[in-house]
Amino acid sequence: MGGELLRVGINALFLVAGEGGGLERYLRNLIKALQKIDHTHEYIIFTNRDNTRTFNLGNGNNFTEYYSPVSARFRIAKICWEQMVLPSLVKKNNIDILLSPGNIHPLFVSCPSIAIMHDIIPFVWSVNYSKIELYSLKILFYFTAKTATKIITDSKSSQKQIRNRFNISPDKITAIYLGCDEKFLSYQSSLRDKKRVKEKLGITKDFILCTAPTRPYKNIGRLLSAFHLLKRKYKIKECLVIAGLPGRDYKYLLTKVKGLRLEEEVMFTGFVSDDDLPALYSAASIFVYPSLYEGFGLPLLEAMACGTPVVVSNSTSLPEVVGNAGVLFNPTCQEEMACGIYNILINKQYQDQLIDKGKQRVKQFTWEKTASEIRKVLNLT
Repeated sequence: MGGELLRVGINALFLVAGEGGGLERYLRNLIKALQKIDHTHEYIIFTNRDNTRTFNLGNGNNFTEYYSPVSARFRIAKICWEQMVLPSLVKKNNIDILLSPGNIHPLFVSCPSIAIMHDIIPFVWSVNYSKIELYSLKILFYFTAKTATKIITDSKSSQKQIRNRFNISPDKITAIYLGCDEKFLSYQSSLRDKKRVKEKLGITKDFILCTAPTRPYKNIGRLLSAFHLLKRKYKIKECLVIAGLPGRDYKYLLTKVKGLRLEEEVMFTGFVSDDDLPALYSAASIFVYPSLYEGFGLPLLEAMACGTPVVVSNSTSLPEVVGNAGVLFNPTCQEEMACGIYNILINKQYQDQLIDKGKQRVKQFTWEKTASEIRKVLNLT
């Protein structure tokens, strides 16, 4: 649509405020960055009962909210509203382009649409869902990919997977990297802050950190096996801290910890607030990310920004994110994972090199850059 003034709808119906994980971080940072860089186009954010008035739109004339009395907690109701009511709201508000950042968009809409598909987890890790959830998501993902005017995704790895899975034309899909939240980029580490967060979470010694919900594809089970090897073979003193919401694998992982006799050495903190995360990253000796599948990998940027050496799976998008600023390992090999962690723990000079590389690497990922690239796609749709 060239350089003309656009009324852009942003579909936020998928979000429960405070419970959205990476998708919530994406949406909020994107809106915040668009507010900084774009004072021309008009943006109408379609909100729900769970997130209304939480986007800090301020007094800007070109960002407004349109409330819908539906809850994302009730998935069926949300899907029905998104597919049957949202299209009429788009027409009513004279929207020129609809941007849907939550993987799925309304299939029948009167204007061009851009779907942001972060990954295709329902097709890769079906164990995460019930049968009805899986069936519904596969249908919605498929028809979103087929009917959206344009697709944006988070990495070249995801771009290739989406293109191949749905037989999408290469010129229909664009990979745009995410940014690192300013709270991590501007964080100034201090002994006092590290001590505070360790005391709050009950961490009593040096530790290796992993931030991830306990879902199967996050590969925490193999991380526990690698950590057991580090304790048994290499006699490391550090404990392992796993920070994230309990997921489908949580009970299995607790049983595994007990079986490996690591009850005193492994801690599951549960949810950690954004106010405490920077200090937690900074206090860790190493950040390890063993995931088998990711669309991007935001925790890597956060850890590098906070000055923590990273050891990361070589799967899917993760090598794109870390570049040469971390140590890569095969996530299916616990020995290789343990070796990568150990080689950093014993070498202070290597740690310092990785910290410096990480801080330089993360400068390449800003939300303003992400927003600018998305705005280009809007202008060309």
